[in-house]
Amino acid sequence: MQLMAAGLAGHEHDFYHYVANSSWLGGDQGYSELNEGFPYWFNGLVPLAYGVDDDRLKTLVQSAADYVLGAQATDGWLGPENGTARNFWARYPLCLGLMQLVEADPAYEERVISALWKFTNLMHSMLVDNYTGYLS
Repeated sequence: MQLMAAGLAGHEHDFYHYVANSSWLGGDQGYSELNEGFPYWFNGLVPLAYGVDDDRLKTLVQSAADYVLGAQATDGWLGPENGTARNFWARYPLCLGLMQLVEADPAYEERVISALWKFTNLMHSMLVDNYTGYLS
């Protein structure tokens, strides 16, 4: 894990514009309409950062989590899509990463549970309302 932290995985944010300038973080980069680059990175970085207790990586994780949680839409949506073009796919690895973050850093528990509760309620309402707003 130390090699991963010191290597590609631990420095992806430094050079990979799909992460560093991701639409999830207010940028305009994404390699597909699924917007999954950032969530996969986040989901992998959380256990790496806390597993090796690397302050630099934990700062990246916390900064990303703070941005995403702070940018949650009032209806509960997490992430860059809005309106009637929403896709659930990338939210799953994001949610897994957020759950791991709570396990690693209980200070995030209230914010993450609240955000995921709102998001889950929104997903449910979209699905029971004839998939309103869902982009398949």
